[in-house]
Amino acid sequence: VDLVRSIREPTLFYDNKCVVCYNLARLIHKLFRGRIHVVGEFSDEASWLRSMLGFEEFIKLPWFFDPEKKILYGGRSMIYALLKYLLISLFRGSEKIDFRDPRPETCSALHPCTYLGGLLYIMKNSEKIKLVMK
Repeated sequence: VDLVRSIREPTLFYDNKCVVCYNLARLIHKLFRGRIHVVGEFSDEASWLRSMLGFEEFIKLPWFFDPEKKILYGGRSMIYALLKYLLISLFRGSEKIDFRDPRPETCSALHPCTYLGGLLYIMKNSEKIKLVMK
C-alpha cells in the first residue's frame, strides 16, 4: 500500500505477455506523448497491485490508476479517465516516461487476441475500485 502513495503519475497496467495488448499500450503511450506510466501486469512493478486485487481479478482487465483520486479504473471505465488525462497532458507540462517493456512474440490468450475482440472485451467489462490508504 505504501507503493500506492508513491505512484505520482497516471499509470496504465496491461497484459504485457500479449502482442495485441502491447501494441495498444504502446499506442496509448504515444498518444500521451510519454506522459503516463505504462506497466505490464506480469512485471515486478505491478506486483503490489496484483497482490492487492488478487491474481485472477487483476489479469482479467487492463487497468488505469488515477494517482490524484487513488482510483483504479478497469475496462470501459478507464476510457473516460484516460481521455481526461489526455486533455490534461496537453496543457500541463510533465516529464516524459520511457516505455521499457519488450515486445512479446505471441498472445497470452488471457483476453480475446484481436484488436476488435480486445476493444469489445474492454467495452463489455467495467470496474472502478477506490484504493484505501492505511
